Amino acid sequence: MVGLSALLAASAAAFTVVKLVGAGYLIYLGLTALWHSRRGIPRDVEQASVARAPVERRAAFKQGMWSNLLNPKIALIFLTLLPQFVAEGEPRFRTTAELALIFLAWAVLWWRLFSLLIAGLGTFLSKTRVQTAFEKVTGTVLIALGLRVAME
Repeated sequence: MVGLSALLAASAAAFTVVKLVGAGYLIYLGLTALWHSRRGIPRDVEQASVARAPVERRAAFKQGMWSNLLNPKIALIFLTLLPQFVAEGEPRFRTTAELALIFLAWAVLWWRLFSLLIAGLGTFLSKTRVQTAFEKVTGTVLIALGLRVAME
């Protein structure tokens, strides 16, 4: 990345080529989305998505737990952000652990509420008309972004 950044900074032509290729790719993605919206969602794809078995709660919990445990951003929060709230003279380990538990409790509560609120949205978003409208909007936005990037 550093070498590519240096090349792009040194060469206006290389920057223009990369910019135009990126703009072309955005336009391609937009046209693809519009094409899919024209054809609609095939019936067999729609039925396959409905027939798919839901993930077990235990498996979903384990997947979420491992995603968070292996996520370096979470570790950075606990190592850099939380210690700032430990006052001088307080036991660092105990106070940091308490803050971490409060953080985790709020996170679990938030994500549980969020999952309950969003559950009904899945049925709405799986409707063919909604997916088609979403594809049209997404395609239009991607084409507009591609044209904007190309014109800058």
